[in-house]
Amino acid sequence: MKIIKNIKYFLLLGAIFFAGSSYAFEVGGARHYCKPPQFREFSPPERVKNQPFIEVEPGSEISVKATGSIDPSSIRVFAKKIVLKPTIVDRKSFFLITATLPAELRGYARIDLIAQADKRECTGKDGWLIKIKETGSMNN
Repeated sequence: MKIIKNIKYFLLLGAIFFAGSSYAFEVGGARHYCKPPQFREFSPPERVKNQPFIEVEPGSEISVKATGSIDPSSIRVFAKKIVLKPTIVDRKSFFLITATLPAELRGYARIDLIAQADKRECTGKDGWLIKIKETGSMNN
């Protein structure tokens, strides 16, 4: 009698233990993890808190480094929602992305960057705000 009672307790404990671990698995296979592309070293640099914006001339060049597993053909660059034509250089450990601002842009412009990971499983997005000099404020 005592042996049967002990077996029931072991079965109950086993059922509780295995029931919890069975919820750890998803139906349909393992979930894929994707590390989205990251952008760093913006030029002109981002504004530092409590500091004035760095002003650039109209038509200036911007650049940024993109790291991670990136599909270079998926890289998109925008300034005030205007599509820019980027130049992309593979530097082995990162991609150097450069573009020229349109000459007609003035005031503040948000530079947006979008790129997809190598296997197109996820997308990285980032950007920064710059100030473009007004025509009348250029120093002679």
